[in-house]
Amino acid sequence: MYLLTITKGDRTEEYVFKMEVNNDNIVLIIEQYFLKSQKDYADFYFDMLEFMKDVTYDIEYLEY
Repeated sequence: MYLLTITKGDRTEEYVFKMEVNNDNIVLIIEQYFLKSQKDYADFYFDMLEFMKDVTYDIEYLEY
C-alpha cells in the first residue's frame, strides 16, 4: 500500500492506494482525487504547468 500526501498552498490531502504510485501517474491521481472545486478544475485544465508549479507530494510505501 502507498500513502500519498499532496500539498498545494495551505491545503494538504492524504490518500492511501493499493496500486503503485509513482511519478508517471501522479498527475492522473491529482486530477482524479485532489481537484475539488470548479476553480481547481479550471486552473488545472487551462494551465496545468502553472497549477503544478507549487504542488508538492510525498509517496511512502506502507507495509502491513
